[in-house]
Amino acid sequence: MYNIIQVICDLFRPFISRNSERYIQLRLQLQRASMKVLTYEYLVRAYIYAVFIGILAALFMYAVSKGTVLIVFAMLLTSNPLIHEIMPPSYWTIIEAGFSFVVIGYITFTTCLLIPAIKAGIRIGVIDQSLSHTVAFLYALSHGGSVTVLDMFRALSEQKEIYGAAASEFTKIVNDVEYFGTDLLTALSNAAHRSPSSEMRDFIEGLSSVLSSGGNISAYLGSKSKYFHENAMKQQRMFFETLGVMAEVYISTFVAGPLFLMTILVVIGLLNPNSTKILYAIVYLIIPVSTVTYLVLLNSLTGHGEKKPEVYKMDRYLREFDDVRLREGNEDEKKKIKQIKFYERIHDITNFLLHPIKWMQANPKHILLISVPSSLLYLHFNLNKHRLCRNPHFYNNHNLDRSVKVMHQ
Repeated sequence: MYNIIQVICDLFRPFISRNSERYIQLRLQLQRASMKVLTYEYLVRAYIYAVFIGILAALFMYAVSKGTVLIVFAMLLTSNPLIHEIMPPSYWTIIEAGFSFVVIGYITFTTCLLIPAIKAGIRIGVIDQSLSHTVAFLYALSHGGSVTVLDMFRALSEQKEIYGAAASEFTKIVNDVEYFGTDLLTALSNAAHRSPSSEMRDFIEGLSSVLSSGGNISAYLGSKSKYFHENAMKQQRMFFETLGVMAEVYISTFVAGPLFLMTILVVIGLLNPNSTKILYAIVYLIIPVSTVTYLVLLNSLTGHGEKKPEVYKMDRYLREFDDVRLREGNEDEKKKIKQIKFYERIHDITNFLLHPIKWMQANPKHILLISVPSSLLYLHFNLNKHRLCRNPHFYNNHNLDRSVKVMHQ
């Protein structure tokens, strides 16, 4: 599949190259999104995806139109005999399929063109989050004596796993200088141009001005480090205030509001049994959907940040005493070992019984061991109760018991 796409890319490359001025902004967004793909190759793939998904949409619409006899839209259009004579229903099916191909294909192509801008927007927040730590690292290196600016960037590029996306921007500067033979000032200018973050862009442009004028780099890095640190604290404070406002809105809208509404509906239900349907809709539909929507909004606000680096655990074994022969213990020692393990299990159980809250605080997932079985038992008993109430024999026996009691009285 990759070879086929590559062949198609090579075929359309001359056409896209002749119209490269139209895709300058797309090329810039690809660079800012750090997507390692050429502009013409990305465009060809976008066209391929648009055509493929458009064909699928056209086939789906054609099948739906044929199966339902043009459902509502075509039935209204063909209700006029003149329209029916000019264009039979089968033509409307083809028109709907073609319309679906054009619309869905255009939406797919537009979405593909917007993906680099969306990824670049995500990288803005990621770069800004790690920029204060990155500048502090550069400021610490600037006090190292005879360390050049390029050596500082090189040392920072080796710590990408720690300093994240901001360090990746300086890695590109090092690559421009070492592999493409670009001078440092030009590499800084290119980095400022392709960086999606305005904070990073201003910092690099200021650093380039200090280097070209022969200013004090350490003083500049120190002032910027202090500025970014204060800015990060301010943004963190604003973020917590926003979370507080959202929490108050959630409690007012999705907790107190539904409870108040359910109380009113329960009171109304004593007079009108049909109001229970509204109560079911609120409990089983409106509240869950609203909560999920709020969680998605909260997740988009907080974001995931930079992907955490993989951590590898390496086990080391003591091999100095491999040649020493081990003596198997006697029966008395084996019995004592079993007793120690038994006492350890008893201690764990006793600790759990005496301090269950600490056991749950150590791992909050342990609460599922209690909540899930409890909810299943509650659901089981309620279903049995509902099934029993719907059984006609239950009502007959219940009425019979009441009749017997009345006769005895």
